[in-house]
Amino acid sequence: MVEINQTDNEIQDKDVQTNGIINQQTNNKIIDSSNISLAFESSLVLKGTKYMKNKSKLEICFLKYSPLNVVKAFFITVTKQISPVKWFGYDSSCRCILETNVRLVPLKRYEVYGRLRKTKYLIVEVLRIYPINYKDLIYQVL
Repeated sequence: MVEINQTDNEIQDKDVQTNGIINQQTNNKIIDSSNISLAFESSLVLKGTKYMKNKSKLEICFLKYSPLNVVKAFFITVTKQISPVKWFGYDSSCRCILETNVRLVPLKRYEVYGRLRKTKYLIVEVLRIYPINYKDLIYQVL
């Protein structure tokens, strides 16, 4: 009698194991056959909505056409130093004077973030200034 009960339990265990394998196989067939494209598309939609692309907009202004007392980005070529804090420079529209404490290299282009004010000359109050890295600019634009 004891042997029969053990075999019955073993048979039941085998049935449970085979049913689990069959259920797993049918579940895999359902996923693998037709719904894989739907699962892929829905994951793309979820991925696109969950993680938004952090796209900052780079707006480059010309000195001649830029508004006064507004922080803007300019590409300015420095020509020479007037005083320890003032430099002559120009972009493609006109000449200007840069006011900055940073030591600059003459005849080099810089990406300048600053305010424009007008006296006899156009004066750019520099808030930040960087040498132009064209590779980074292309990545920002794209």
